[in-house]
Amino acid sequence: VVSDKGEFLIQKRSEDKKLMPGEWAATGGSAISGETSFCAAQRELLEELGISCTQRLCKKMGRIKKRNSFVDIWFTKSNVDASSLILQSSEVAEARWVSEETLRKMVKKREFHNYGKEYFDMIFQFAKEYRYEFGD
Repeated sequence: VVSDKGEFLIQKRSEDKKLMPGEWAATGGSAISGETSFCAAQRELLEELGISCTQRLCKKMGRIKKRNSFVDIWFTKSNVDASSLILQSSEVAEARWVSEETLRKMVKKREFHNYGKEYFDMIFQFAKEYRYEFGD
């Protein structure tokens, strides 16, 4: 999720999570059997942060092949106030907006999950090119 100002909405994972507890990360999750990539992204965004997203307001940035899976990266624009988000407490402890510079520093300091160079190159480039393309 990227704002008109080019900031990224990040979330701190719940301390109770088995994978990456308490780590700052992007919103995400797995598709359920029979679910499209977009529907999974839409569902996870709504479940974890309470943000509704239509397909018109989302754009698939790309797909990254991992060892045992594929990861589809979706982009949407929002200017929601982070303090007004409805967080899924079992998944998300906190959410906040950060600049690209801050996010890069967080990755370097290992304060934000490092998804790899391919991921960050993709999101930073895509955010610059497309963040004004979507309406509210």
